[in-house]
Amino acid sequence: MADSKKLFGDFSPVTDEQWTAQAIKDLKGQDFEKLIWESPDGLTIKPFYTANDTRDIAALHIEKADNNWEICQPLVVCDAKSANTLAHQALMSGATGIDFDLRKVPHNEGDFNTLLKGILPEFAGLHIQVTQDATAYATHFASFLKQHSITKEFVPTFSYDTTGEINTADITTHKAILEAFKELPLVRCLAVNGASFNNKGASAIQELALSIAMAAEFISQLNENGFSNEQLAERIHFRLGVGSNFFLEIAKLRALRLLWTDLLSSFESSTGISTYLKAESSSWNKTIYDPHNNLLRGTTETLAAAVSSVDSIATLPFDSVYEDPTAFSTRLSRNISLLLKHESYVDKALDPAAGSYYIEALTQELVNKAWEQFELIEKQGGYLECFTKGIVQKQLEEAAEKRQQMLASRRQVLIGVNQYPNYQEQRKNGATGEVRAASGFEELRLKVDAMKTRPKVLLFTFGNLTMRRARAAFATNFFACGGFSVIDHNGYPDIESGLAAIQKEKPDYVILCSSDEEYPALAAELVKHIDKFALVVAGYPKEFLSALENTGISHYIHVKSNLLEELKRYVASLK
Repeated sequence: MADSKKLFGDFSPVTDEQWTAQAIKDLKGQDFEKLIWESPDGLTIKPFYTANDTRDIAALHIEKADNNWEICQPLVVCDAKSANTLAHQALMSGATGIDFDLRKVPHNEGDFNTLLKGILPEFAGLHIQVTQDATAYATHFASFLKQHSITKEFVPTFSYDTTGEINTADITTHKAILEAFKELPLVRCLAVNGASFNNKGASAIQELALSIAMAAEFISQLNENGFSNEQLAERIHFRLGVGSNFFLEIAKLRALRLLWTDLLSSFESSTGISTYLKAESSSWNKTIYDPHNNLLRGTTETLAAAVSSVDSIATLPFDSVYEDPTAFSTRLSRNISLLLKHESYVDKALDPAAGSYYIEALTQELVNKAWEQFELIEKQGGYLECFTKGIVQKQLEEAAEKRQQMLASRRQVLIGVNQYPNYQEQRKNGATGEVRAASGFEELRLKVDAMKTRPKVLLFTFGNLTMRRARAAFATNFFACGGFSVIDHNGYPDIESGLAAIQKEKPDYVILCSSDEEYPALAAELVKHIDKFALVVAGYPKEFLSALENTGISHYIHVKSNLLEELKRYVASLK
């Protein structure tokens, strides 16, 4: 172009101070500092970010030609022949990689041959996870791969998955695994399974710090057994879990690459060694109730992983936490990646999040905080020492408890669990596997579902229209989270009409939904006809507590209630 003027050159740059001043003006006197908040992961989130927030941040270098990723189909193996059939069906239906989970299956040469029959690693990524007979599996897998041509397009991985429980014996096993694959330089055979921490409730910072600490342990321990830092680095692959916090997950996956570069630098190794990063949707936030929400979660998780330019993505079928995935759920999970590639073209631009002031700043903050935790682990003797002493387990237990408490108090939301539940849904069977975020609520719901008669509450909506509807909506959501049947009414014209409804429906609890000012008189009249212990006030009318207590009222539900504990109490008190 003849005109070489820079785009927007006619406009003056806007400073941080000007942005802040405009925000304060728009707030009309409210405190600007209230817009700055701390995430559950301990990250400081600002209301806006500018170029100044990324001025000293190094650019992320991703060793890929484009943003293409392997569509990896996870398959839990119980029967080799059936798993092989499912693998071929997946590969014919859009999958470009298969992740065989053999963690519950002892090695058998014939079964392993059956499992891999007809699968060509030249045209599909092959991934093996084991927890037993690791050396035998590694030797057999290596023998299979030697019969084929392995390329960088489809990198095979072998995971001796100790789910974080690495010990001295495991180091010896990993040495044998390295020997098995020594003639196959492209195979990534040292697995850092950060997803196992994620699925136990770890925060993003913990998942990163523990993953890097485990990688450091591999390099330190195996380096003493005759392997160079570079040899080991080229064999390590990372698995990270992806939750539904979209921007945080993008930043976390990007941060892993920067942390890996920093770790290699600290070992005085080449920092140009590529990172093989596999993302898999987390099981921590998946639910057995309203399970189609898991499909929506899987969509945002897959998109976050794709935007982060990972090498491989495994999206869990929506029903995987409570049953063997069906052909339908498996197909939908696979189609998420296919849609993102072929309809949304997410695979065309490498690291599309690069340049976003928010994501770049968030990535760097994760790097800084995760490195601090990693250094603390190293000061305590490293990952192996911390695990042996129970430090890692304690951290994960505390993190899980904290996150579950945030759900119980609704400071965090899990749709269909502690907000907007489908109380008409009933289940007979619980989940399989580890404790998850929703476990406490699900145990309660399953207990209610097992009752001969579903407990019910009646909303006594009366008086002020605005307040009664607002509190009725709150109470409906509150008790539905516990599986209660909720009987609502637009508003009783008089107390007698409400009493007639109570007589007809015979609810376990009656929830008063009105304005603060109307509660004392309403409660005083109702206690003449209803057991005071069955009356619950929606809200917490501070100015009228004494008057309500004089009538015998003692139960309140409000925004500061611990939802799970309150529901447990109401269920336990059922007659």
